[in-house]
Amino acid sequence: MSLAYAILTALTEEPSTGAELLKRFDKSIGYFWNCTHQQIYRELKQLESKGLVTSETSAQKSSSFVYRIEPKGRAELKQWIEDDKNHSVIRDPFLVKVRALSNFDELCPERIIREKKQHHEEKLRTYEQIGKRSFPDPLNRSQLIKKMVLDAGIRREKAYIEWCEECLQILASLDSKA
Repeated sequence: MSLAYAILTALTEEPSTGAELLKRFDKSIGYFWNCTHQQIYRELKQLESKGLVTSETSAQKSSSFVYRIEPKGRAELKQWIEDDKNHSVIRDPFLVKVRALSNFDELCPERIIREKKQHHEEKLRTYEQIGKRSFPDPLNRSQLIKKMVLDAGIRREKAYIEWCEECLQILASLDSKA
C-alpha cells in the first residue's frame, strides 16, 4: 500500500491540513500505517500535481493549506479499494531478528521475545482503550466499519502475544531438555 491511499482515505472523511492529517494518523490510521511529517507533505504535493486533491489557504492560518479530495481522487481510491490484486505483504523486521537469533548463541531470545510481547500487550491496551473511547453504542454504519479496522488490530495484537507466549514455552522446553 502506498501512503497516497491512506491520505486519500483520511481526506474522504474530512478536508485537512498536513498537520491535521499527521495528528489524525497518530490517532487512527497511524497504528496500521505510519509516516513522517515530511512524507505526508511530499505525498500531498504529488497528489495535488496528479489532480487527486486540491488545496487552498487555511482560514485559520495563512501559512497552511487545507487539502480536499477531488472526484478524480475519489475515483482513484475507489479503484484501489476494488482492485483484488492488492494483497498485503508482511514486512516484520522482528521476524528477521528472531531468525537471526538462531546464529547467535550468546544472545538471549527469551529476553528479546518477552520485550516484544510486552510491546504488543501495551499496543493491545491502547487499542482497547481507543475502542471504549471512540465507539460507544449504538454505532452507525461508518463507525461500525471503522471499528472493524480497530478489531482487526486488536486481533493482530492478541495473535502476536499468543505467538510470543508459544515461542517462550518452546524455548523453556528446550532448556529443560538440555
